[in-house]
Amino acid sequence: MNERDQMAELASRFLDLWQDQATAMAHDPEFERFCRTWMEIWTARMPPQSAGTGDEAAQARSAPASAAPRDGVSDMDAFARRLRHLEERVAALERAAAARGADPDD
Repeated sequence: MNERDQMAELASRFLDLWQDQATAMAHDPEFERFCRTWMEIWTARMPPQSAGTGDEAAQARSAPASAAPRDGVSDMDAFARRLRHLEERVAALERAAAARGADPDD
């Protein structure tokens, strides 16, 4: 196995591990509580946004925030599908570059 193949294998393993970790965190209620608390603290410290003038600005300032989705599983499923799709696209681009004899890292 040459260095390029080793690097590709390492990158693939890294993405697999990263995806497993992201999925595990999405199913962890303690992590969800941590994120929610962190966001509440962060948004409480944010200075108020200065809005423009006019009716649109008044509506934007008074619009209630939408609630975060409660089923993080469905969001993570969509995220995992999108990530798999992107992995497939990158692999296809790498195969096309290899077929042309081009260096995919360039």
